[in-house]
Amino acid sequence: MTLRVVSGLIGLVVSLLLQGAALAQPTTYVYSGTNYVAPTGTFTTGMRISGSFTTANPLPANMPFTAIGPAGDGRAIAWSFSNGISTFTQANSSELYGQSSYFGVATDSLGNISTYTFGLVSPLPPHSVGTTIEFMYILANAQIQALNQAVCAGVTANLCTNLPFAGTGTVAENAESGSFRPNFQAPQVPVPTLSEGALFVLAALLGLLGLIGVNAPLRSARPDR
Repeated sequence: MTLRVVSGLIGLVVSLLLQGAALAQPTTYVYSGTNYVAPTGTFTTGMRISGSFTTANPLPANMPFTAIGPAGDGRAIAWSFSNGISTFTQANSSELYGQSSYFGVATDSLGNISTYTFGLVSPLPPHSVGTTIEFMYILANAQIQALNQAVCAGVTANLCTNLPFAGTGTVAENAESGSFRPNFQAPQVPVPTLSEGALFVLAALLGLLGLIGVNAPLRSARPDR
């Protein structure tokens, strides 16, 4: 086997590995809401719902309404929303009543978010009757709701499934005019990883390449007989 053949085999192996590495383009969708109009208690008119969520890649164009939260397909890998008092993240919040439809979006022909529903509660389960719950809810072009220090009144399988609309602060408005704006990040190329078998093959090819490289000058230096 010649030096050129072995070099070609190594190049082929590396090329196949690189072809398997997909480009990722993490995308953060930033939500800007409007200030509350008639809040009560601890909420004020200087507060509003705001925040963002991040996906590993941009959402596809013309995507029908899809649940992308932890109870859905998990496409949202991180999020951070605020109702003006409490912050809701992947570390402390989940969909209201565990229903996947409370973390969902749809997109238009350009991949922009055209409709959305977000209803998040904090803390994460397990809940019990009497657990203090923080809550936020936005329904595109329709509703805004928020609760501060609400009290869970019913639990199913350690999940609060009855949350009365009351607390030290409440917001209930039948109007919503916020929007989501995508913020694309630079593509990242993941580093290819090799299985144990692939590492063995690559090591063998490199070793063979080394032997050929060492022996080739010796053969060429032998006098003709």
